[in-house]
Amino acid sequence: MNRFFSFIVSDYPRKLMALVFAVMLYIGVSRQIFVERNIPSVPVEVKLAPELSFIAKPRYQVTLTVRGAERALQKLTPEDFSGSVYIGPENRVSDDVYLVHMRPDMFKQKPGVKIVNAPVLKLNLQRRISKRVQVKPQFSGRLSDEYHCSDVRCIPAEVVVSGPELMLKSLDTVFTEPIPLAETVTDPFEYESRLAVPADLQFATTKVMVQVEIIKSFEQRRIGGLPVRLMQNGSDKLKAVTVDPAQSADVTLSGLSTRLAALKPEDIRLFADLSDIRKPGIYTVPLRSSCAAEGVSVKAVTPGEIKVKVIKLP
Repeated sequence: MNRFFSFIVSDYPRKLMALVFAVMLYIGVSRQIFVERNIPSVPVEVKLAPELSFIAKPRYQVTLTVRGAERALQKLTPEDFSGSVYIGPENRVSDDVYLVHMRPDMFKQKPGVKIVNAPVLKLNLQRRISKRVQVKPQFSGRLSDEYHCSDVRCIPAEVVVSGPELMLKSLDTVFTEPIPLAETVTDPFEYESRLAVPADLQFATTKVMVQVEIIKSFEQRRIGGLPVRLMQNGSDKLKAVTVDPAQSADVTLSGLSTRLAALKPEDIRLFADLSDIRKPGIYTVPLRSSCAAEGVSVKAVTPGEIKVKVIKLP
């Protein structure tokens, strides 16, 4: 024990200095020992030329091989080397496949660390095209039964859309966001509506003006085989009959659909006015009609006139 202690303390300054130099030499040498390491999941921001578009935009990540001092590599993260790359038509290899050979200068640099290998990045892209598509309105709510939209116009009627070629091939129409209707709406109106824009598409305009024409919901109904009444002046010396004993007529009426549906034949009065005829003979007289149902009008009577025979009573 005494010998060991004597060995330690003898010539102590020289031995201490030698130890210090040995440690410094170790540190210096260890810093010069370079190793390589793979850094996976390094994020890459992809920027496209204006004429290209993503089919689906994933998160692009690559694996880099870096070289540096072992201690310098221990604390590295993928974000330390995040990169950026520009893809243009020159990177196309076939159909929708594009390749770019990544270079170290496309990534962030870390002092004391060198990127020694970057991979080839493969992307699936589409050409970006533009086309005109028709604008169609959508509605929410409803009008009362007495009114309906007779005409709807969108200004502009077409818009220019840009996006992936495959998506635009099947797109012929773009719809507006729902335009509100209500039972209290009875007059024509204009409404500025946004377009329901699908994702990944760009529109030259995202708003259109919609002009909505609203009119009363008049429909027509034809009732046939109605009997004809002959209206005379009350003279007891003349009698009128139709030349055709089976004479009947058809009437075309106009009104709200609900009122036309409830209409009955007995609500319609069809007659020939003979009050001005005062002598026997055969006459052609016009047919007239009226309707007892409110809000229903007569549009036409077929035939418009009939033949009657007026005879003198004995």
